[in-house]
Amino acid sequence: MGNHERMILDAYSGHDFRLWLYNGGFTEDFQFISDTNRWGWLNGLPLYYEHPTKVDWDGEILNLLVTHGSVDPGVPLEYQDPETLYWGRKIQGFSHDHITVHGHTICREGEPLEYDTPTGKVLRIDTGSYATGIVTGVAFREV
Repeated sequence: MGNHERMILDAYSGHDFRLWLYNGGFTEDFQFISDTNRWGWLNGLPLYYEHPTKVDWDGEILNLLVTHGSVDPGVPLEYQDPETLYWGRKIQGFSHDHITVHGHTICREGEPLEYDTPTGKVLRIDTGSYATGIVTGVAFREV
């Protein structure tokens, strides 16, 4: 789950609908989710994904963690603050045993960016699909 999913759910719960619209939401999306009764599905989206097997990233064998926003290093995943996971913009890894992949903050260069942080590797993959229509992804090899 990311910040936009959180905003549309908040709008559905009676919070400021204008915030959803101001941040790129469309009335048609809200209507579609209402018409198809997808609110439960949307609310059930996970806040993070940790791959069950290790992956090879540029010759390193690491755990893979995917979040929309940032992550608090050293805080167990089940105790992470949801606000950080879908709104956070800090470039920090979860641990040295992980590669943390997230979006939320657009890479101005238009290409994914890799960082070696004091708390582990980070791969930012948000390349502005809302403006370009191009979605960026990454493939990992399981080991």
